[in-house]
Amino acid sequence: MKKQAFSLLELIFVIIIIGILSGVAISSFKPHHLRDDTNFVLMKLEETRYKAIGYNKSLPSSDINYSIGCISVDTLSKTDTQAYKFYSYFDLSSSSAINVICFDALGRVHDGDIDNNQTTLDSLQNNEIHLTYTYQNKISVLKIDSLSGNIHRVN
Repeated sequence: MKKQAFSLLELIFVIIIIGILSGVAISSFKPHHLRDDTNFVLMKLEETRYKAIGYNKSLPSSDINYSIGCISVDTLSKTDTQAYKFYSYFDLSSSSAINVICFDALGRVHDGDIDNNQTTLDSLQNNEIHLTYTYQNKISVLKIDSLSGNIHRVN
């Protein structure tokens, strides 16, 4: 005798398997606000650094734009912008209070407040800059190396 349909037990078994798989899938769709915030800041810093590498401010010219290659620390910590909404709390730790982070044509880090974004040797940073973001008792730190200007996530 040929079997024409599924038995009730087979259908229940398939429904249970689908329920388990959907439960696992739904739990992986939780928002990752801290990771998203640090990725957004990392990309903004990398964009600023690459613009600075391509634009040499030390060349003599009358139309030098000193804001190229610089980013305000306030833009790295705004809680709500048109482009992105921050969820995490921001903390800057370095040896000095930096309001503007600048990069030079070699990618090195400068303090834009010291020389009005001109990236001279006086403003060159000697210490690493740590950007700390906290969300729901989890911490993510971005570190900017002082010599090379490389930016990477510590944890």
